[in-house]
Amino acid sequence: MVRNAAVLLAGLLLIGGALVSVRWLPAPAVPGAAAEDPTAAVLRGLLGGTRQSVANFLWIRGYLYWEERDTPGMENAKLWALRLTPENKGFWKNTARVLAYDVPHWERRGAGEREPDTALPPAPVRALFLLSVAESVFPDSPDFPVERGLILLNVIGDRRAASNAFREAWERPGAPYYTARVHGELLRAEGKTGAAYRWYRELYPKLSDDNPAAAKPVILRRIRALEDELGVGVDERFVP
Repeated sequence: MVRNAAVLLAGLLLIGGALVSVRWLPAPAVPGAAAEDPTAAVLRGLLGGTRQSVANFLWIRGYLYWEERDTPGMENAKLWALRLTPENKGFWKNTARVLAYDVPHWERRGAGEREPDTALPPAPVRALFLLSVAESVFPDSPDFPVERGLILLNVIGDRRAASNAFREAWERPGAPYYTARVHGELLRAEGKTGAAYRWYRELYPKLSDDNPAAAKPVILRRIRALEDELGVGVDERFVP
């Protein structure tokens, strides 16, 4: 009976906060594993089978804040949803994307800015931090190095860090083939032609002959183009 009352109270507090203003709820510091977030672990235990429903409700409320370009409300709602369901990969990726791509656009237009006394690091930096936490929760997943690489490349403008992120993604189990190609092209973009050539030579034998996604002919063409660029002699050229 007492447990049921606690579940009801916890659920009502979270849903009530979502209905009124998620900003009234204390901001979750770092959503993550139970050992790192004991308060969230207790809440997840209290909510039991209603945990996913409450998280979904908070997530939807976060989208209402998103429509209003209310950065603090949106971020807090999404982080609370993550805190309740850290196993939800989609929540992690979507929150990072909104912070990296949408919030800076809002802030450039003068909307969704935080008050000076609650100033936080820039939203893309918060997105990268969130992804670093996600990678600790899903250490074998290539998804989060990919998200990190895209933000580093498209928002931060750090090709070297982005290149490393895509290489990390490629080294994870089940990584999509394109992550290896992006790493190679970013090496070329950095002017590391020799490193790109060595990368593609080592990569080519590892690629599937039967899977079109491997794009093996594309890799061979890149190898030949790099050989021409580097002036590799006929006797030293790569033999497939």
